[in-house]
Amino acid sequence: MDSSRLYIRDLKIACIIGCNPDERIRTQTLVLNLVLELGSMKARQTDSLEDTIDYSVLSEILTHQAKQSSYFTLECLAQNLLQTCQNFDSNIRSIEMDLEKPQCLPNARSAGVRIHFTKRP
Repeated sequence: MDSSRLYIRDLKIACIIGCNPDERIRTQTLVLNLVLELGSMKARQTDSLEDTIDYSVLSEILTHQAKQSSYFTLECLAQNLLQTCQNFDSNIRSIEMDLEKPQCLPNARSAGVRIHFTKRP
């Protein structure tokens, strides 16, 4: 089955995230990577924004949602952001999301979570 994949790479989002007392009072910058598989490839022929995902709007929505949130775990925030993507457009067949917390471990570039959703036929 043919499909198109759109992606957003290295979207920086700031929010309250974490369990430690200092993490509950200051925002941290997270990095979001997102791949959306679309069922329709109409935009390939029409060159029309109405036939695809407006990733600029989606990235603004996800950034705003995260900024307004306050989670203890990346897993819960990622699940809620994934749900927002699911609701954004019914043409999305699958979503893969990586949400990273840079510099949270002293000897690693980042730690994070990867979640995946596939719409049932």
